[in-house]
Amino acid sequence: MYQLFSGTFVRGSVSLALRGQYSQALIARRLPWRWLLPASLSSALLLPAAGRAQATQGVHNETLETPEVRLELIGLKRWTLAMIRDSLARYAPGDSLTSHACAAILRGKLGFADASVEYYPAGFDGRTKGYFAVPLVEPQDSARVRYRARPRDSIPDRADWAVAIAIFRKQNQAFQSAIQWPSFLLGRIDPDSIEPRLAPARPLLEFLRRHRTEADRLSALWTLAHDGNSQQRAVAAVVLAGFPESDSTWWALADALRDQDGMVSATASQVLSTLSRSAAKPVNWAPMVDEVRAVLDGTNLFAHNSLLDALAATRVGPSLASALLRGGGELVLAKRRSEDSTGARAALRFLRQVSGRDFGQNAVAWENWVRSL
Repeated sequence: MYQLFSGTFVRGSVSLALRGQYSQALIARRLPWRWLLPASLSSALLLPAAGRAQATQGVHNETLETPEVRLELIGLKRWTLAMIRDSLARYAPGDSLTSHACAAILRGKLGFADASVEYYPAGFDGRTKGYFAVPLVEPQDSARVRYRARPRDSIPDRADWAVAIAIFRKQNQAFQSAIQWPSFLLGRIDPDSIEPRLAPARPLLEFLRRHRTEADRLSALWTLAHDGNSQQRAVAAVVLAGFPESDSTWWALADALRDQDGMVSATASQVLSTLSRSAAKPVNWAPMVDEVRAVLDGTNLFAHNSLLDALAATRVGPSLASALLRGGGELVLAKRRSEDSTGARAALRFLRQVSGRDFGQNAVAWENWVRSL
């Protein structure tokens, strides 16, 4: 199984602790964007109304190619690749876009509201060189990035969850690998058939099988939304996988994508992806349109594809198209026409489902449909 995670394409899984440190570093290093604008962009923002409208027309993608890699910036509006490189040369002369840290650079040093990076090595999908897909939200659109407030209630480690919490802390790689396998996450696998690399997570399987009551479901819902202990919130996301028949499970996982702790949001994303592949059912997303819209608009771009896949798999309907996309949809459209095959497929599946139409690869038709909402 391949996994795209925290800016690195790897075989298997990596520790979520790295993601948590990564997210905190980005928040700590973020600078006020208004002081980082290149002169060319500052001028564009001061144009009279007619000129400004022309300057902000459309969302576009731009690519940077070196002998070793190809990088695509996805979702540019006012900024251009040249502006970004100019700003890097001025404010971060030692940093390069063509690195696994490019999302951190965009957020922490150039003040972008959000950014993520997924790396595909040469050979993947027939590529002749490495490829970085970099979706982003520009600084002036920071209001679109809406993480939920940090929970204030904090309780000690739960004794009945001690086994799962211990595996999460001490065997995180096995933990994260295990929850990517539907048969493991849903408790359908024979314990004796668990492969050796997942052996440290074997007690997690028994834990999940024991926590399938209504009381367990309600406890996990409360914990994921309110417990200040981030590790318990992450475990709660995994416990909820045992209840895919409930809309509340899908709602809670989608909302947890906006958790400010990277360990929690990434675990919720993993669980949501696994359920979308193996236990999807029609879900009424109407009560969650604001939370879903926040992620579609660019909150936590590392989870953007996971949400697109979940919405398509759970048959989000045309009745919610306006609420989810009116006045927005830029990132979805930008991904659809990007070179990122994973993101493009996720965007197209979502657009087909939410529109009830199929314009195929006709980018103009999709853009016109979104503008008509």
